[in-house]
Amino acid sequence: MLTKKKYLKNEVQELLNKNSADYEQELLSKNELILNLKEENRKLSIELDNLKQKDELVLKTLALAEEKKKETEELIQEKYELEISKLKFFVLKWQKYFEYLQEKYPYYKINQELNDLKANINLIFNSEEQSKDKIKKLGALVKNDVVATTNSPFNPKEKIDAFIQAENGFDINEVLNPGELDLEDLCKELGLMD
Repeated sequence: MLTKKKYLKNEVQELLNKNSADYEQELLSKNELILNLKEENRKLSIELDNLKQKDELVLKTLALAEEKKKETEELIQEKYELEISKLKFFVLKWQKYFEYLQEKYPYYKINQELNDLKANINLIFNSEEQSKDKIKKLGALVKNDVVATTNSPFNPKEKIDAFIQAENGFDINEVLNPGELDLEDLCKELGLMD
């Protein structure tokens, strides 16, 4: 059989107060934990937003860098093509001038040197090397050619004597009595006019 115990009002009140205090203590600690978690969540949200902004900035910067890279490559390609076309024009101009010199002075020694220089330049242009290597070789070729021609002092009398002794040299009488002179042709021959 069950026995019922009767509680006094004081005991009930004491038990309620004790349980209420425990509950309030537990409730306060839970509220404090919730506030701390909310604050941590707020800080993490701010940090996440900052990271998202940095990520967007990095992506935009990368896209901009890619665009600048493309623009730079296109600009470099255009400059390269322009330089190549200038070089081709230069080569055509000098080839015509070399042909003119060969036709005008077929037995002149420098014509053979010019033919050799022209052949070497054509070899370099037609090679499968990269452009930088071609440019270096052309620079060295021209530098060596200039050094070779500038090492010996220029002696006009010696040059004239050698030309006179050549088979198809000029006639001294023609030089002393030229007849009619066309100043324009003379200037063109001397390279003073195009």
